[in-house]
Amino acid sequence: MNDTERDELLIRVDERGATLTTQFSNHIKHHWMVTIPVLLIALGLLVALLTK
Repeated sequence: MNDTERDELLIRVDERGATLTTQFSNHIKHHWMVTIPVLLIALGLLVALLTK
């Protein structure tokens, strides 16, 4: 493997790592955007049931 091929491989690996990091970050954000409202609704229902 010459220097050019090695450099191109390193660039591809770096780009793939950046893409995976971005995808993982978006995945976590999506879960928090869904989880927090669901937890708040469940907590509200629990409070409503306990205060009746």
